[in-house]
Amino acid sequence: MHRDLTGAMALTLTTLLMATPALAQDADRGISVTDEGDEPRVELRYAWTEGLSETTVSVADTTAIATLNGIPESESQTSISSTVVRTVTEVDSDGVARVEFSVDGPERPDALGLWLAEVLPGEGMEALQAELAEISDYSGWMSLDARGVLLDYGVDGLSEAHAEVLVQTRGLGGDVLVLPEEPVGVGATWDSYAEVFATNLEFESETTTTLVAMEGSDLTLEQTYSAASEPNLGLERAFVTAGAIYSSQELEGSSTTNLSLDGLAQTGAGEIQLSVIAGTSAGGYGTEAEVDLDMAITASAGE
Repeated sequence: MHRDLTGAMALTLTTLLMATPALAQDADRGISVTDEGDEPRVELRYAWTEGLSETTVSVADTTAIATLNGIPESESQTSISSTVVRTVTEVDSDGVARVEFSVDGPERPDALGLWLAEVLPGEGMEALQAELAEISDYSGWMSLDARGVLLDYGVDGLSEAHAEVLVQTRGLGGDVLVLPEEPVGVGATWDSYAEVFATNLEFESETTTTLVAMEGSDLTLEQTYSAASEPNLGLERAFVTAGAIYSSQELEGSSTTNLSLDGLAQTGAGEIQLSVIAGTSAGGYGTEAEVDLDMAITASAGE
């Protein structure tokens, strides 16, 4: 399997399954407020302080149904957890914070990848396992402004290509919600959109966030989101002489999230339905596997 496509599959699977209930925000393109909400309206801004350190533990209880060439193959249940630790090491006069983080995901990606063994050749499966292992365990730092917009970053244990995709999908170091620029009140709704075009991947996500309650610095948010990725089969066929190896993913989900503007952790619960298709194709013939995942995700503050 070509490394770019392997990485795309690994990134998509890992980002979606390790995400906190708030999926992806797009800092570069901004937030589009569709309803400013009730009066009084205020500018939502983070008030981080030097020395603040918080841990978020996310658990996805998953039911997976796999089919091979349209024939049911297996049904399994598993629980996948990840831990993100973030610490504010400094804050300047403009409220820009340097946040150091570490991400500790599943040590073994069996729950994500074993069903792919039916369709991927041995080398492809080994490459996918290696990609997942890399993305599941890394550390670094982020520079965030008072809205949560990512200004700069550095990573250890993760390739720059992987880091770039995680940055674009707002998944680097765990999700930090980007806040609207204009004042909003209870009932406000805003949309965000992200898209990534890599060599063999077209990825896009959309999120709608509603502010349902606000008490001081504590917010309660409801979110609905969708994400999809498709491979660039034309480029992939040019790279793979024995036949194209492809994958695509579609996701729909919703969540309720609790967020404190003077903290780093987002807690809450959500549900996600994710369908993944992977296969090989040569000369019009091939094998295709599909897995449909139903996930109940909870994110809690850890120690």
